[in-house]
Amino acid sequence: MKKLFFIPASLLLACVIAASSAFVYLKYFHLSGWIHNGPWNTNLSMGTSDTGIYDKAWTAMFSALSPSNVNVYYKVYTDDNGEPLHSSCDYLIQGEALDTRWWSLTVYMEDGFLIPNPQKRYSWNKYNAEFNDDGSFLINLSSQQQEGNWIPLADYLGKLSMTLRLYHPGQMFYDKPESVALPKITKENCS
Repeated sequence: MKKLFFIPASLLLACVIAASSAFVYLKYFHLSGWIHNGPWNTNLSMGTSDTGIYDKAWTAMFSALSPSNVNVYYKVYTDDNGEPLHSSCDYLIQGEALDTRWWSLTVYMEDGFLIPNPQKRYSWNKYNAEFNDDGSFLINLSSQQQEGNWIPLADYLGKLSMTLRLYHPGQMFYDKPESVALPKITKENCS
């Protein structure tokens, strides 16, 4: 009788340990194939037939959409000084004109969801952002209302991440993704 209980309990324990260790690996230690450009990170194999099993699992767990051969996604969790992005701080995101048919910059809470706010503003893109005469842009990330391109943090308190999506980008984003000019993220102040 003990064997009837022992075998299923052992199998259940093994499954729990395997799933837990895979989750921890994917969330905290999964770095293969990732390319770094300042604080920004991308993986050009995502969404292709070259994607490995852990990359597919990571995409399924932590990414709303999968990159492919017609788009490139960059993720960021820190500012340009390597400090984690946090909603208790205000940030200025400064970018140059991006060589891409379309782009968007979206801010997320630590759990990967959009930050609820009365303005229903979660991102800016190539067609709705205000630009300087040279094609550059400034986006303010703050709990306090700002002029121009502003993404409100509302009452959320916690870590942040951002995703820069580039659809049909220029060839340099594929050839030298580690050195193309990406937006700078400067911490302005913290409360």
